Amino acid sequence: MKKRMISLILSLTLLLSLSVSAFAAAPTTQSHFTDVPTSHWAYTQIERAYSDGVIAGTAGNAANYTGVFSPSGTLTEAQFVTIMTRAFFNDELEAAKKVVGSNAKWYAAAQKDAEDNKLLTFVQGKMDAPITRYDMAAIMTNIMDAKEFSGRPGATKIEETFYKIADFKSIPNSYQISVASVFAMGLIAGTDSKGTFSGASYMNRAQAAVVYGRMK
Repeated sequence: MKKRMISLILSLTLLLSLSVSAFAAAPTTQSHFTDVPTSHWAYTQIERAYSDGVIAGTAGNAANYTGVFSPSGTLTEAQFVTIMTRAFFNDELEAAKKVVGSNAKWYAAAQKDAEDNKLLTFVQGKMDAPITRYDMAAIMTNIMDAKEFSGRPGATKIEETFYKIADFKSIPNSYQISVASVFAMGLIAGTDSKGTFSGASYMNRAQAAVVYGRMK
């Protein structure tokens, strides 16, 4: 009886400590961005991306809770590459900044970092252009390759996913494995209930924050 009572007390203590930790880790109830209220569908992921230092606002002062995020703004390839190199290759990014110098384009260091780690393989490479869902998928799987991530779906799972993507037959061959991989892992979902990928369409800044959160 005594042993059971001790076990019960220890269990309750553990549950209490977990509850306190979860409460402490809860996101702030005040948005850093005036155009991303707490009711915004991507609020939590945008706040996380900002707190992680991978996505900044487009205007204002986010540190003072007066930033502007432009959640519906189009995301360029340079911006997405910058987000991903900050998130997964930050040490290399800092080294690349010293190599390219201060007079280079704002994304030059991120581009060099991405090229050095082969993140732009099978990617169009148009840094100033809006990034397509195809290229996002390719960059994300290239990151998994570079990081030797063991959690990627196997060949059987990928092949099964082919049949879950409504427009799979129209996907260019160079993107098929990448698209199937991120789709199977739930990193980038379809655009409708049929599972249409719509790879040639673009992502906005809010969607990029969500994709980053899932990837992280």
